Amino acid sequence: MKALQLVESGARNRGGAPAPSSDAIRAFFAAVVREAVREELVEIGGSSAERRGPALVDRNGLAQALSVSVSTIDRLRAEGAPTVWVADAPRFEPEAVVAWLRSRGAPE
Repeated sequence: MKALQLVESGARNRGGAPAPSSDAIRAFFAAVVREAVREELVEIGGSSAERRGPALVDRNGLAQALSVSVSTIDRLRAEGAPTVWVADAPRFEPEAVVAWLRSRGAPE
């Protein structure tokens, strides 16, 4: 904080030029810290989305994502659609369900 106090008091550097403003110093250090944090996060495991895992949706969310009715979701689940159980509630990874549907091919 001493450096900021000197800057705010109008101090000059050794060459006689005005010292950078406190806002400029704060912005510089904020950028340095942001970059260091970003590098550390990448090093410990990628983006936050990768660490959270896939998004799960309920029957209504999957029905909306696939543009079908909830009863169609229930039928697909009975036919073996990939389901993740959270306590006693079925949840779905939309991407996994779409891949499962594609693997089944066209109905005959």
